Amino acid sequence: MLYYEPLTSTDFTDEWSSVLRLQDQMEIGALNQSKDYIKNAIANILQKSHYNYVLYKDDTVLSIFGVRNIEDGIGMPWFLSAEIPKSVNCQFLKLSKKIVGRFQEKYDILYNYTLYDNMVSHKWLKYLGFQIIYDNVIKKCDGRKLVRFEWRREWENY
Repeated sequence: MLYYEPLTSTDFTDEWSSVLRLQDQMEIGALNQSKDYIKNAIANILQKSHYNYVLYKDDTVLSIFGVRNIEDGIGMPWFLSAEIPKSVNCQFLKLSKKIVGRFQEKYDILYNYTLYDNMVSHKWLKYLGFQIIYDNVIKKCDGRKLVRFEWRREWENY
């Protein structure tokens, strides 16, 4: 069974950082870093974020979600996951949409960046209501290309 709740403890991050999806490790620049780098990156983002949630399958952490306040009405959502079992994919989609809906209640604009060629994440982000802005690319010094994804409340009227 999948369920989510507000994130109140980061005790799980020591162990969980070793099962983080490869794409997520790449996005936070942790691919060639240590497990401690991942754990510290997670702790850092949680410290700067509001409205953090953890999504469980039974008692196992599958994903964590949060949004960092950039300025009034503008937030930077982030999502980190272990591999999502195919058996719970539909439930995961529905619950992640509910969580992002909570973010959308609080902000007029949500944006962040994902790997340019991560089509699985792009499909998921579109399902969540984001647009992928392919002409807004950041090229990192290590060769990673990141593309902006964005949601705006004003787009709901179109």
